[in-house]
Amino acid sequence: QGAFVSSEAQDRTTYFIGDNVGDTLNPLPQTGTQAGGAVNAPTDTLSSSAGSEASDLTGCTRLTFTTLAPSIPLRLRVDENDFETQQERNGPQGGVAEVQWSTEAVGDAGDRQGLFERIQQPSDGDPSQGGTEALLTEDVRNIAFEFWNGADWTETWNTTGIGGRRLPAAVQVSYELASDDPGFVRRFVVPIPNSDVTALNPVADAIAGGGL
Repeated sequence: QGAFVSSEAQDRTTYFIGDNVGDTLNPLPQTGTQAGGAVNAPTDTLSSSAGSEASDLTGCTRLTFTTLAPSIPLRLRVDENDFETQQERNGPQGGVAEVQWSTEAVGDAGDRQGLFERIQQPSDGDPSQGGTEALLTEDVRNIAFEFWNGADWTETWNTTGIGGRRLPAAVQVSYELASDDPGFVRRFVVPIPNSDVTALNPVADAIAGGGL
């Protein structure tokens, strides 16, 4: 719900990308956002780190976005050290954060399997890496994301491509749990308040489809 993309065309630190594990996420260019983002791999299939068979879920398998939602931790707000000391001890805090969710870890996950969350704060304009990664839950076998473009659900989204920097009106999350019977799919929909997409003002296919 806290997804944020700046309206400034030259801003390379905010983005919203729904693509497939196996696609290549490139650093955004230094000037503008007419190239970069996700590049389709030769074969894109719904995969899972849990080692299960391919799922029949519809949607993309990775979501990378920026947000202003995370607040500065209370321990830092009450810290009596100066700004430079806090930065040296704790690293950058506050500002735009980059978040990524997928069942495929960016770093070395060892034998851990499930849904991973990667967070980098502040965002550095490279949606492919950085920050810290954690296993949110071992119970997610497969996950897929779809995006409401004002008229229907689309399986990809990319604000770094040609066409604009608009957020989808909502994200539908479909997932399968290892603890459920095979083929049992759970779903929920998350509206995005920062989106201006409506039925009367739908998004162009170039944006929803990646526009690369």
